[in-house]
Amino acid sequence: MVKEIDPANYVWVITDYSGPEETFLGLTHPDGQPFIPVTATREEAEALLEKLPPGEGKREVEAIHKGGLIQEAAKQGFAVYLVDGQGALQGPLRWPEE
Repeated sequence: MVKEIDPANYVWVITDYSGPEETFLGLTHPDGQPFIPVTATREEAEALLEKLPPGEGKREVEAIHKGGLIQEAAKQGFAVYLVDGQGALQGPLRWPEE
């Protein structure tokens, strides 16, 4: 039995392929904390990608499960923030949602 995928459990993240492994694009919050920006839609992620300065490698947008991303980011010392297509912070991403 295949479990149905709920799109509400996913966000869009920018991945960077400049090194030997893909990494998530990280930014710095105004309070100095590193974070991974995510968007609710692919279109917002693509708009954000266009606003960023070019990286050294290839960058793409991809969908990722919220819970998995938050856990992995925390292991690496990153928070995860929802942003809009302009890059404006909307708030921290939480899982499960409160």
